[in-house]
Amino acid sequence: MFRFLKKKKNNISCETETDMNKITVDRFQRYLNLVNNNSMNYDLAQCAKIFIEIIVEHLNYEEALQAIEKEHDAQDNSLIEEIYSKIDSYLFENRKTISIKTVQMINKLPILLSPWNGEKILDNFIGINDNNVFDGVRYSSNIINHYLYPMNIIVCTGANHSQLSARYQNKGETVISEIKDFTQLYDKVKFDGVNYIKVEDNAIIEMEYDKNILFYSGVIFELGRYLLGGNYSNLDIIGSYLNLITLYTPSLEELWFRQKMMADTETMSYNHAWGGTIPFPKEEWPGWYDSWIVNHEGKRYYRYLKDNAGHFIGEIAYHYDSNRNLYIAHVIVYAPYRKKGYGSIGLDLLCSAAKQNGIKLLYDDIAIDNPAVKIFLKNGFVEEYRTSEIIMLKKEL
Repeated sequence: MFRFLKKKKNNISCETETDMNKITVDRFQRYLNLVNNNSMNYDLAQCAKIFIEIIVEHLNYEEALQAIEKEHDAQDNSLIEEIYSKIDSYLFENRKTISIKTVQMINKLPILLSPWNGEKILDNFIGINDNNVFDGVRYSSNIINHYLYPMNIIVCTGANHSQLSARYQNKGETVISEIKDFTQLYDKVKFDGVNYIKVEDNAIIEMEYDKNILFYSGVIFELGRYLLGGNYSNLDIIGSYLNLITLYTPSLEELWFRQKMMADTETMSYNHAWGGTIPFPKEEWPGWYDSWIVNHEGKRYYRYLKDNAGHFIGEIAYHYDSNRNLYIAHVIVYAPYRKKGYGSIGLDLLCSAAKQNGIKLLYDDIAIDNPAVKIFLKNGFVEEYRTSEIIMLKKEL
């Protein structure tokens, strides 16, 4: 699929090609402009996520109509995954791929389908109905769904027609069989509206694909860039399967990491109203450890967040506040690991742990100027009240 790499030319001999490329670039820039400059100041990641969902549905029905209107040569939407994989292989990136089996409602995530046969489309739209709801769990052996991160889409290469019908009916469950993490590509490649470009030397990565598929693969790729740092709703669901972070109970000796975080000015900037950094001298470790880890009495919970490379990247906790008769949540991500969505995953894991331990309501009082309030609101917390200093948030578990 690849030809040679070449430097991007300033002059294109064919005027028609120049005009076409300009139109294509303008179309591409329209997406970015709407995300970056939306008049209502919506969250950029949320806007990007919505556009990706719209593009996926457009491509699904575009291929379906092609399959109905002609017997052969309908576009193959699944090639979008192949494009990312080809670029990844060319750059010798160590993409993370995980085989799993996780169940999702059929419309929980955008599924890019390749409905290539008109008769099969008709048969499944009639055959899958209220009396015959799509059951992807029962027939999972026929389904091949790959989740692509951070693009936040599923690409299907098996059970295309049945899943198209099920999504139209908005009923049934499907399964994800594999997760592919393309995060590392974003430092080395960009899409300019026409071509994929190597960041290192501004060279075009020449690719021979249908122009429509190549274009939308690039749009989805660049919209995925916003999701790298955004806390969008599916990250906390998929994150645990990606093994982005896991919970870890530290030993007494490993409290050096907590000491390091508490002393880091950037990490503790959220606490500036109450003094910022917090001393955690080693002589206090045994008493703290006994209270929070050993003899917690069901009133305290504490875990480290650990990434897939084994690094400690933050902490989550909750404790019972006897004065207010409620449980207070606590999530900190160490500053060097922020803007990766870990805060959202950590908060989701904390809520799951609290619920498992029988807690019905979880609260947090966040400084009025702390941007982390957005993460809590996106993860199901609601504002209970606010003062001039704090916002009290609550979630029913």
